[in-house]
Amino acid sequence: MATEQELRSLFDQLDGDQDGKVSINEIFLSPGLSAIISLETNTSTPA
Repeated sequence: MATEQELRSLFDQLDGDQDGKVSINEIFLSPGLSAIISLETNTSTPA
């Protein structure tokens, strides 16, 4: 599992417009995030 610090770092990277919220577009446009999701959940995201 990811630590809280890792999750905060990931959130900061995902929050591309720095508005304190992560939008669906920011999540799916993030390079490498689908790999993290699949590692954490054992599922793959739609391409």
